[in-house]
Amino acid sequence: MDIVKPKNKSLSRRGALRIYQPVDLFYQKISSGAENGTNFDLTKASEFSQGSGNEQDTQLTTDQTLPESKIHENNALNVNISASGISFTCKEELKTDDCLILRIRLSSSIPVITVNCKVVYCKPSNPFEKDRYPYLVGVCFVNIKEEDTELLHKYINKKRKQQLTLNGLLAAFFVTVIGFPDVIFDFLIGLFDLFIENSIEAMHLLFELIEYNLDHLVEFLFHTNVHDTQTIVFYIIIGLGLLGLYVLMRTIPPFCIKQWRNYRVFIHRKKLSFLYCWREKPLMYKISVISAAIIAGSCYVMFFI
Repeated sequence: MDIVKPKNKSLSRRGALRIYQPVDLFYQKISSGAENGTNFDLTKASEFSQGSGNEQDTQLTTDQTLPESKIHENNALNVNISASGISFTCKEELKTDDCLILRIRLSSSIPVITVNCKVVYCKPSNPFEKDRYPYLVGVCFVNIKEEDTELLHKYINKKRKQQLTLNGLLAAFFVTVIGFPDVIFDFLIGLFDLFIENSIEAMHLLFELIEYNLDHLVEFLFHTNVHDTQTIVFYIIIGLGLLGLYVLMRTIPPFCIKQWRNYRVFIHRKKLSFLYCWREKPLMYKISVISAAIIAGSCYVMFFI
């Protein structure tokens, strides 16, 4: 197993490009063989790299398995990751300079990354998340393969560009809504009307096409007259409609419930993160933000009045 040190040892925690990303992540504490943490026992790392992400992972990590999430089909955790380190929440209170073997699966299409780490800090996590993991752990990668470093760089750069593009579009939409609310409202109403009109027309054409083909099929198979053909086709369409309604009732409500639960979890996490960040800000910052929001809101209302 060819392990090398990162080339850029001076890469600072703040200087590294970081993203927040849900990943499959498992760790296990190990004993270091040197003070600098570069001489780890790599036998367990090779075992981790051969895991399938399901039963083997559970057996290997036992009590140190990180929290489960329904974001992906496997175990997932929102982490702050860069090419030089990662931070995550956990149950266990780790100590500074503790040595870990970390197994990271960024996505199902990317190979598993197994890396040795050293704990940089361990502090209480968001206190507003009372039902979640109490400690926030930050680790730096010590022995990491060059191909894994390149993989992290490419993945993080790709995700960062996607996030910047999405944030730019959302910011542009927000500014446009604030600046031209009447134009945006008219545009959305027109777009909704166009969608409804085209949907109804498409459904009508589909119904006519099905009815036309069923008429010819029934006449060809049973050699019936026009009245009998229309009666048979009518009951066939009624049956197909009831079958389609049954399928929709079996699939749409569970899908909507699942999406609603995911949305509630997302809003809840964002709310708790906002409360935590807001609590950590100094008093003068809070006063300035509230004052700026009041002034901006007043100016906006006065402008349209």
